[in-house]
Amino acid sequence: MVMRVLLAPRDQENMPRYIFRTDADRAGIDPATVELPSIHEAQGQAVAYVGELLLDMNATFWERGHMSLTVEDETG
Repeated sequence: MVMRVLLAPRDQENMPRYIFRTDADRAGIDPATVELPSIHEAQGQAVAYVGELLLDMNATFWERGHMSLTVEDETG
């Protein structure tokens, strides 16, 4: 899977960048990076991102049985 970069419309200059990291990153899934105006919007997008990952993983998710997600700003 390639790194996904989701960009919101540029209404504001210097919009914060957020990184979605999962424990699946170790399985070859690159973290996603988004530019959004607030952490609340980033958290909402993170839920959609995990949904996409689960769809991509299909039944292999059940072999692992868990997934964790961390939403970080660009400072970590």
